[in-house]
Amino acid sequence: MMRSIIVGFGFLAVAIAALPLQAQILEGQSQGGGRGAAIRTGGAYYDFGSETGLNFDVSIWGFVNNPGRYRIPSNMNLLDLFSYAGGFREGAFLDRIKIIRRPLDDDNQTMVKKVFEVNLEQYLELSDTEKSMAELKLYPNDIILVQGETPKPTIDWILRLLQTLVAISSLMTATIVVVNALK
Repeated sequence: MMRSIIVGFGFLAVAIAALPLQAQILEGQSQGGGRGAAIRTGGAYYDFGSETGLNFDVSIWGFVNNPGRYRIPSNMNLLDLFSYAGGFREGAFLDRIKIIRRPLDDDNQTMVKKVFEVNLEQYLELSDTEKSMAELKLYPNDIILVQGETPKPTIDWILRLLQTLVAISSLMTATIVVVNALK
């Protein structure tokens, strides 16, 4: 009887410990194939391109939830790209987003790199959305850099850590009780 209780308790402990792994597996399966799916090859590449229209690639780095290389339709703007990238991470500086653009010079011979800053907070407050959206247009091979600062641990982080420690100590206490009951 006691042996079956220990075996059952051990099985329960293993099942509980495997839950985070199972969640990761299911999350990976939900990203399956198809348009917009992430293709994992060392980096992140997302294909949101139109099947019938003109597409090009841009990169987004820094404080966004899904940084990587994106294939997007030619009519997409910077705000659309941030939506596809899952929005901003906590601590992102929306007032100093850098765009690195490498267009050809007037002779179409050499690449000329331009770096400029966009104050996205300012664009979000503008009432003239047609003008602001035109200025947020993306071009092939643009690199968007979202700078930010990693937030310091908050009370939420500390509470999550304590919750994990309490769960582990409860599991250890239950194990000790069962072992002592068998003696």
